[in-house]
Amino acid sequence: MEEAGKKSLFWRFASGEPLWMSSKKRSYREEYLELPIGERVWHWMAHHKIALAALALVLAATISIAAAPDDAEALPILIPVIGIGAAIVGGISALDFAIDGVVSWIPDMIRGFCNATFGLAETMLNSCIDSNMLGNEFRYMFGINNGGSTIYDWLHRIQEQFIIPVAMLMLVIFFTIGLAKILGDAGKGDTGIDTWQLIITFLAFAGTSVVIENSWTIMAWCYNLAAGVISAIGNDIEAVASLQTVPDSVENAGVLLSLALASIIVVILAFFVMLITQASIIVRGFQLYIYTALAPIPLATLTSESGRAMGTGFLKRWLATIIAGLVMILLLGCFSQIIHGMGSMAIPPMDDSVTAEGAINWTANLLGCFPLYIALAFCMLQSGSWARELVGV
Repeated sequence: MEEAGKKSLFWRFASGEPLWMSSKKRSYREEYLELPIGERVWHWMAHHKIALAALALVLAATISIAAAPDDAEALPILIPVIGIGAAIVGGISALDFAIDGVVSWIPDMIRGFCNATFGLAETMLNSCIDSNMLGNEFRYMFGINNGGSTIYDWLHRIQEQFIIPVAMLMLVIFFTIGLAKILGDAGKGDTGIDTWQLIITFLAFAGTSVVIENSWTIMAWCYNLAAGVISAIGNDIEAVASLQTVPDSVENAGVLLSLALASIIVVILAFFVMLITQASIIVRGFQLYIYTALAPIPLATLTSESGRAMGTGFLKRWLATIIAGLVMILLLGCFSQIIHGMGSMAIPPMDDSVTAEGAINWTANLLGCFPLYIALAFCMLQSGSWARELVGV
């Protein structure tokens, strides 16, 4: 076998030997060619029973549809599809029968597809626990640090040029209404103006005006404080998914096709879990930026007795959005610990005698882990609601 592996490609082509064969296929071919002509057919049929079963299934479906065309509403579509499938299966079987091993690249191709798909799914699942955005500084929440104008700069400029002037005008109106009420109450009684109430009104006006003008800086500082805690927690979170590759010992075409189907299901589920998780984090980021930009307007209502509920409600919702980040990072940490406790989603050792059973068990274990990923996506969507319940909104 070693000498055969060292033969030149030209010699193999000239001798009629297939050019691309694994060592296992090459060994089988040598064993096959040593058999008497009469035994080769039964030997080949035993080795290719899955391909023959697939061919028989296609032929049976074709015959059953052709026998009862009136009951087959999709006959014009099904006949070409089944015919093409029968031609492909029959062609591969005939070619493999004529020169055994010439299609040995098919298992390698399917195995490569499975491993590439599982690798993509693993990358997607591990990206779900990436907490960088949750722990970024307020200015670079979306990871943009190119020195040019960013969302941060644009919203900050809008706040300074439009939102703060409107908020200050509202504050002056509320302050005037408050003074008028104090003077009106003084005219109704004999005690005169309530000096203490007047002082509190002026202090409230001065304090609120300072908060309005510096709301962006104050809220960014509060966010960065929470982001520091999130970063400290996020540093302890490890990758959660570990999808091992399909071993080269698996060459059964039926098993490989079932694994390929499982890999497609896995990567689709992984994509939606990643999409929901990352979208939840991005939505929180935009919410924080918009809340901060519009903060001066609800903050101006804090000096008004009738409008104070709006200001306090806004502060609670803004605080809930901050806490939602902590809820998310704690969810990711808990999720990582659960997955590590369950062990990696690996393929068990498989050889010729247990390939089908091993593939079935592995597929069941793999798909059984995905309710956890779906639960993570659901919890990420609910993190905002949990945070609002925590602050009483």
